[in-house]
Amino acid sequence: MTERVPIDLHVHTALSPCASAEMTPPSILLSAERRRIGVLGVVDHNTAGNARAVMEAAPAFGVRVLVGLEIESVEGVHVLALFDSADAAMALDTVIGECLPPRPNRIEAFGEQYLLDPLGEIIGEDPRLLAAAVDLGLEAIVELIGRYGGLSIPAHIDRRANGLLPTLGFIPSGLSSDLWELSPHTTPDAARET
Repeated sequence: MTERVPIDLHVHTALSPCASAEMTPPSILLSAERRRIGVLGVVDHNTAGNARAVMEAAPAFGVRVLVGLEIESVEGVHVLALFDSADAAMALDTVIGECLPPRPNRIEAFGEQYLLDPLGEIIGEDPRLLAAAVDLGLEAIVELIGRYGGLSIPAHIDRRANGLLPTLGFIPSGLSSDLWELSPHTTPDAARET
């Protein structure tokens, strides 16, 4: 019999504007270990700046980790890009960073964006505005993720904010994603009917 393993592929660190400063590699991994999560996906908005710290911290917690980015397409759709190595995630990070709008983060509006070490200590801040759409379309992002060897997962496809279905109204016929993420507010059957 195949054993079922709980997974959570959409967790942010303190580098994402929507996350709290307490979302450090050790706290994220400890929470996953306590919840018996077998595979954890750690992504931040339009960057993989904390990927290496998470990967280096993971062995102490017995949690398999994938790292990457949650990329916002020019259409406003969020897509997870997950990798089994920090090097691959950072390679895509370089490309995505070049596609970000050239605007600084506004801390008063979006909050801090902390770069962390494996122990959870703050080692810097990302000065760029990460809570923004990049200058790439959805299909180009999915293709790019595949080219770098990652898994592409349109995020929370049913959610009003940045979900594929409410934003576009349909799933593009040529979109070849590996998985689809639903928010906790819908069921797979309800999503299929959309």
